[in-house]
Amino acid sequence: MRRKSNRARTDEERAKVVHRLKLVQTEGIASVLGMAEERWFTPEFRAAHPEKVAARLKELRANDPRSYAAAYTVFATGDLGERLHDIRNPTLIATGENDIGSNVRMAWMMHERIRGSSLRILPRLRHSVHVEAPDEVANLFLEFLT
Repeated sequence: MRRKSNRARTDEERAKVVHRLKLVQTEGIASVLGMAEERWFTPEFRAAHPEKVAARLKELRANDPRSYAAAYTVFATGDLGERLHDIRNPTLIATGENDIGSNVRMAWMMHERIRGSSLRILPRLRHSVHVEAPDEVANLFLEFLT
């Protein structure tokens, strides 16, 4: 019988993040902008709000390249899945239904490991839930905090 992994990412998920890390390290932040746009926003939002998408990508591009690469290294290679059970504070876990980076499987895994956590899956959305649905996200926070 195969033992359940304590890692937060699957091998396939990890490979994709490490691939983006290598691009950032060798070609810079600009090399991942197109992928970020695709992963972060729904097609409908991109079509209806190109100015908001452009503003978010401009923020990404404005990061200091060395600092961004260093932070992305931690993000891509670190994995604290086995320590999630140590979290004892009230925790809200939220992700977009179609977020392929911080995906629904990972959200459920965190929810199962953090005792008493609250889980919300936001229908149709991808990664940038705070940009696409700011009122919905604000209401989630208000509900959680009160």
